[in-house]
Amino acid sequence: MSRINSFYVFIFLAFVTLMTVNSFYFKGSSSFLGVTYAKAYKINAEKSGIIEALYVVPGQEVQKGDKLIEVESPQLNLDIQKLRKEIELFESEKKEK
Repeated sequence: MSRINSFYVFIFLAFVTLMTVNSFYFKGSSSFLGVTYAKAYKINAEKSGIIEALYVVPGQEVQKGDKLIEVESPQLNLDIQKLRKEIELFESEKKEK
């Protein structure tokens, strides 16, 4: 039993000695150089169009909801007009009820 206790005392003293030596001889800060890689994402549109404005550059960090590009599409404009007319029609039907 005393042999096991002496082993633990020896380990404890060795740990304390190493920590003391470490604190005296290895003061200061450390710096590291590293390289990180960005994740690339492909963005696809359901409809074709012409890019009118580009709001980001390659490698720029963006957040969710940031405006990336402005697209002009005659087909999308027609779809928007049609949907607005449908909304007006539904709102007028709702008022009649």
